Amino acid sequence: MIKCALIYDFDGTLAEGDCAQHGLMPALGITDINGFWREVKQRAKHDDGDEILSYLGLLAEKANQLGSDELSEDNLKKHGKSIPLFPGVNTWFERINEYATANEIELQHYIISSGLDAMIRGTEIGNQFSQIFACKYHYSPNGKRVIWPAQAINYTTKTQFLFRINKGIKNSWNNDKLINLLS
Repeated sequence: MIKCALIYDFDGTLAEGDCAQHGLMPALGITDINGFWREVKQRAKHDDGDEILSYLGLLAEKANQLGSDELSEDNLKKHGKSIPLFPGVNTWFERINEYATANEIELQHYIISSGLDAMIRGTEIGNQFSQIFACKYHYSPNGKRVIWPAQAINYTTKTQFLFRINKGIKNSWNNDKLINLLS
């Protein structure tokens, strides 16, 4: 049997737009989506920082200013239900998995995305993936308030997760198996 991994981006690939603009940003009172992204770019440039960390930080700042728990994992999953998928995506996994089975292919699906992990998990296809590598927050002990970004995935760090998938590492923290990348 042949092993095969299909690896997907999420925002703008499987789903329309960015995760956060669907449900989450309106819940945080962000009505000017383009203005939000302009502010993210300005902050990243001003700080000579990463745009993904800037967007995660700005979302957390907005939520904390409102005293909102919209960034809790439960609420992010709830907002994930509002993300519109592109036509055919909701039936793709069943179709390709049937093809793989008929052709003796062991098929696994992965996401590597700058979108929000919990929102992706909340979509109707969130259960189709062996692993989702996406942005996450570290929370207060009660899980309601964001403390800081725990995982930020940008366009260059995505390659790290290709190595993780290749090595069979199902988390973001274990680096022991990454020492010899070519074996």
